[in-house]
Amino acid sequence: MQYIYRFIFIGILCFWVQASQAQQISFTSNAYLGIANNLEAGYFYNGGGLDFTYTHEAGKGRILVGLNYRMIHWGNQVGLSAGYDFPFWQKGAWRASVASEMELAFALFFQKPLLGWTVNCVPMLEWKSKKAFFVNIGLGLQFNHNPAYANYGRINSALDIPIKIGFGFTLGNRKRTLTAD
Repeated sequence: MQYIYRFIFIGILCFWVQASQAQQISFTSNAYLGIANNLEAGYFYNGGGLDFTYTHEAGKGRILVGLNYRMIHWGNQVGLSAGYDFPFWQKGAWRASVASEMELAFALFFQKPLLGWTVNCVPMLEWKSKKAFFVNIGLGLQFNHNPAYANYGRINSALDIPIKIGFGFTLGNRKRTLTAD
């Protein structure tokens, strides 16, 4: 009986993926250049990270939901993000937009994970192939805060410049039509 449920679930999942026209999956690597923290302003490297993002077309933009992993000066953290991607220019295979996201994250401490949050705004440039593949780059501004870390260290917030480079796929592997602007 358990195999029947698995078969039905896989069948529904395959149908859903084939029926999806306006959905994307992307993978992004990030570098975070710190410009300030709650103690001082100044340049410092504030770690790197990886994002896995699901995107769904909504209105003129896109709804973003993601899983994130990053290294930051208070430790490794994992998070769940949600946001919206606002387009402001599109021509042919190129698209420029501003992605604005909020994230709830847990710093992974051995004793107890510590809850933090992040907000960011990142202008993005994207190129799409005629098929299902796309690449994107971005440079923006991000604020991170982990209030519970004040019990362990002096720095518990930071302002970063995230540098994002990623790639992704349109689900369903459908050919994309290029707009003639």
